[in-house]
Order: sequence, then C-alpha cells, then structure tokens
Amino acid sequence: AIILVMIAGTMLAAIKWEQRAAAILLGALLPSVVVGAVGLWDDIRPLNAKLRLLIQIGIGLWITAVLQPFEAIHLPGLPPVELGAFAWPLTVLWVVGMINAFNFIDGVDGMAGTCGLVAGLTIAGFGLVAWVPPLMVLGGLVAAATGGFLVFNWQPARIFMGDIGSAFLGAFLAAIPLLFEGDLRATLLVPIVMGMWPVIFDPLVSVIRRLASGHNPLEPHREFFFHRLVRGGLSHARVSLLYGALAGAGAVAGGLMLDDTLPEAVRAAMPLVVVGMAAGLAIGTEAWCSRR
Repeated sequence: AIILVMIAGTMLAAIKWEQRAAAILLGALLPSVVVGAVGLWDDIRPLNAKLRLLIQIGIGLWITAVLQPFEAIHLPGLPPVELGAFAWPLTVLWVVGMINAFNFIDGVDGMAGTCGLVAGLTIAGFGLVAWVPPLMVLGGLVAAATGGFLVFNWQPARIFMGDIGSAFLGAFLAAIPLLFEGDLRATLLVPIVMGMWPVIFDPLVSVIRRLASGHNPLEPHREFFFHRLVRGGLSHARVSLLYGALAGAGAVAGGLMLDDTLPEAVRAAMPLVVVGMAAGLAIGTEAWCSRR
C-alpha cells in the first residue's frame, strides 16, 4: 500500500516538475521500488544477510550515481564541511544506513509508521519554509502513505510493514535530500536528519554494541532501546508515541536551525538539542529497565 501510493504520487510530481523528473524517477523512485522488491523476497524467503547487504550497497551506488553525492554540509556559524574524497562512500553509507535503519526500527506496532509520518511532515515543512514545491510534495506523499498505513498498523496491528515497506521507505527518504543541489542540499541535510534522529540513533547504537561484542549486527535481534522499553513494561503504542515525539522535537530544532531571524549562536546550538535528547533516551532506557 505504501509503495503503490508513493509510485502514483511521485510520478505525478515528476510530471509537474519536468526539470527534475529524471532525477525523481530514476534516482529516487525506481531504486526504492527495486529495494522494496528485494525486501518482499526477503519477507517470503529470507536472504543471506551478506547478500542483502551487497544488494543494498548496489542500491546506494545507484542512487549516488544518478543524484550525485553529498559534497558539503552547512551548519550555522561554521564554514562548510567539504567531504572531498569521502563524498561517495559517505553518501552510499547514508543510503544503506537509512534502508537498514527503517528495517530495524520496524520492531513494534506503529513504530516505523509513526517515524515515517514525522519524517514526511518534516520534509514537507522544510519545503514550505524554503518554498521548494517538489520537497513539499514528496514529503507530503511520505506522510500520507505512512499515515494511512499507520491506521491499520497501530497497536494492536492488523497489518505490518515488513521488509518490503521499510526498505522502500528508508531508500526513498535517503534519496530525497539528494534531489536538491548546491547550497540547498548542503543546508537541508542536517535539519532533515534531525527530524529522523531516533530512527538513526537507536540502530546505530545497536550496531556499535553488536560489533563490539563480536555479533553480526545485520542478524535479527531484540537489543534496541525500543525493544528494551517494551520488555520493561511500556506498551507498543506508548513507545511509538515516544519515538514520534522525540523525532518531532528534533524536527522543530531543525526548523529553528534554518530560521535566519534567530541569533546565529542559537541556530548553531540546535543540533546539541538532539544530542541531549539522544543521551536522554539512552540513559532513560537504562534507568527504566534497571528499575523494572
């Protein structure tokens, strides 16, 4: 359902903005559909983790080749961070990471749908502020597709996203910042990431933990913060709302970072708000689970 809505809406968006039609269709939609199809196969007949990763790297290379890599990152009050020789590997890592992040986060009823809804609204909101209609439309499509799905995926879930939906969503959201060029691309990346930070942070910590302990981070497990919160007694609905609220707060901080009317020092401090929330999630989870 998510993919069908996104295909129809994205094709209409591409027709409307002819100058970016090829990029939208070949650099965002098509590779996302392909990785979604691989996810469907994995749902029916699980693939080897290494083969799945190789396919995802291929998708990352595809998106990066069509849309071109991130070349710089702009933060208020700081000179641009030029990525240079790291541009390609970091952009491919961004795509692969997002595919897996949404796959990993789809572990409790409503989680991936809630975070996808917030991410879509965040992107649409930034598109409105910067008055970039394609960004508004694509973000709105993500929000509409995941919001409609969420009605049936909320606890107790009647349908599930699976690898087909989560892989598609992760790839598409990873491609959206790459659809824009120059200063706009470099400026919007960090605020968009701030609107999705729980999706990125929780799997990242889990991967680091599993690598440090000698375990395969790509194999299914139940060591994420949200899993531990559920085991500690919180319902799926409350954990999903918590992650949605944290993502929403990150989106607000990202929006404030783009507000030119604020002092530069305030704008520059906005990423630290997300760092503080991430630390709070980690420490709060440990404290909650130890009490239980």
